[in-house]
Amino acid sequence: MGKILVIGDLILDEYIVGEDYHISDEAPVPILKVGSFIHKLGGAANVANNIKSMGGDVLLCGGIGAESRGKSAKRFMTAMNQNSLSTCYIVQGEMKTTTKSRVIIKNQQVARFDYEDVSPHKNIMEEIKEKLKHLDFSEIDLIVVSDYKKGVITEEVMNILKSSGVKMIIDPKPGNEHLYNNVYCMTPNLREFNKFTDNDFHQEELEGIEDAADKYRKKMNLEYLIITLGKKGVIFMMEKRGGIISNREVEIANTIGAGDTFLSALCCEIVKGRNIFNAIKTANVAASIVISKKYTGICSMSEINKYLKGKNNE
Repeated sequence: MGKILVIGDLILDEYIVGEDYHISDEAPVPILKVGSFIHKLGGAANVANNIKSMGGDVLLCGGIGAESRGKSAKRFMTAMNQNSLSTCYIVQGEMKTTTKSRVIIKNQQVARFDYEDVSPHKNIMEEIKEKLKHLDFSEIDLIVVSDYKKGVITEEVMNILKSSGVKMIIDPKPGNEHLYNNVYCMTPNLREFNKFTDNDFHQEELEGIEDAADKYRKKMNLEYLIITLGKKGVIFMMEKRGGIISNREVEIANTIGAGDTFLSALCCEIVKGRNIFNAIKTANVAASIVISKKYTGICSMSEINKYLKGKNNE
């Protein structure tokens, strides 16, 4: 399998978990007796972690805060090391480490607290650009842009990536769509696609979406446009062809990071030389597996193969 560069916004997913709670005398809110703190890699780091879990050779680039500024950066770097991910392209400096803290009571998310900067410090962005300029792109088979709109994906960064000539797949965010034209593939979810195109499609009413998707693909000059539809599967669109690839419905434990897992599996299959249809089918399977897990999950190729074997035996 070829080498994959993942660049984007790095996130620490934190879970504050407990079973025992009661209602406060001070206000009508629950008081949780915390049972555990769980830390997972999120955002672009979750994409890289999934690619690694699927057997991919991955390089991750992005920015976090300095470890001297708080525990989140230390926890993030610890998670990177625990998952055997290289940190040589992780820039640390004057910024907050983006952290999403979710409060879980009896397996139910009741609150989320986000700790983040609007954008990384100028010095961090300059160092990221310098790292990219000195990267040997001849060793990279695919670039994955995981944009959570926290400031890493800028016009300058995209120009460097596009000038490399390497195939690029973008997981986009509304507001940055002016950066995404002329690339290999985009993978918005349905909500994001609606914002890009000023439409109001929903899972139970998709009439006309193929025409809208084809029009948008041509406007952005994409080779492929893949719109994820959750339990419905995906809409894919390419030159002279498109349609829906359905998904197998499974019991959902949570949907956090499911898009990251879909993207990771898609990329792994593409660098293996799989055609786009088989790559999408495998990515659907990976997303189905990860949504059956608690917290921010990862998926392995052995899990995917086991799933496919079980499905073929039905």
